[in-house]
Amino acid sequence: MNLGKNPRNENVRIVNALRSGKILPDPYPQTLEEKENVDNPKQNQIGVEEDFIDSTKEISKERTTIPFPKALEPRQRKKKEHNQEIKKILQDMQISLPLLTAIEHIPEYARVLKEMCIPKWTPRVEKLSMHASALLLNQLPFKLRDTGAPLTLCDIGGFIFQNALLDTSASINLLPASICDKFNISDLKPSTVTLQFADRSIKHPKGILENVIVTVKGYKFLADFVVLEMDFNGQFYDTPIILRRPFLHTAKMNIDFPTGIVKISCGDQSIEIKIFEVSNDLKKS
Repeated sequence: MNLGKNPRNENVRIVNALRSGKILPDPYPQTLEEKENVDNPKQNQIGVEEDFIDSTKEISKERTTIPFPKALEPRQRKKKEHNQEIKKILQDMQISLPLLTAIEHIPEYARVLKEMCIPKWTPRVEKLSMHASALLLNQLPFKLRDTGAPLTLCDIGGFIFQNALLDTSASINLLPASICDKFNISDLKPSTVTLQFADRSIKHPKGILENVIVTVKGYKFLADFVVLEMDFNGQFYDTPIILRRPFLHTAKMNIDFPTGIVKISCGDQSIEIKIFEVSNDLKKS
């Protein structure tokens, strides 16, 4: 069997002989140059080497360039050049500073300049009252005497009463039954209220007198009185009348015990009266 080379693929062979022994012609006849190369293999190898040497010479003549040449430089060299550039920029840079700003950086004059530039702070003095300062000084205030009963002058139905007591401890206004007899008032509203006094005694009022006009220093107010039977042998102007929380709320009274002045308001107007000296002034007159 005769095997021939396949010019297309060296690993594949061409069969030129049949089983009967007949030899077929080569389908790819060799050219003259190929025959010479087959006859002289050493000469063929020398020619290939010469061609390779010539091609290397031509390639070596061409000079190749690196795409990023600075990337291959050492980092220390780059950093040194960068620092030199920054130093040069700083040397060429000029900044104008005020004189005070330059002097402030000197440690010897820092304290003096600080006193000159910062304004001096002076403490503010606040005047306090005696009782407020006593709280701060941790001292007890002075003990004061009894100011007496807060009495005021009032007019009810044309009758003047100088001992009208301003009492903030009870919730009703109290009027003696003898005053109702002077007014000839017999129509009283019945009441089921029971009154307990300081001596633990309990009394039942006679009734309730509603919408009574009470005049204090020219200001008129409405009040409801609880009428109570009581024994009183004194003068009529000394008859005790008790004006309590409902009346004080209606008259908008503000009592200042240290000065003994009570402020009464009626609408947009107001008046101040002395509550601890009213009875004394009336007795002198």
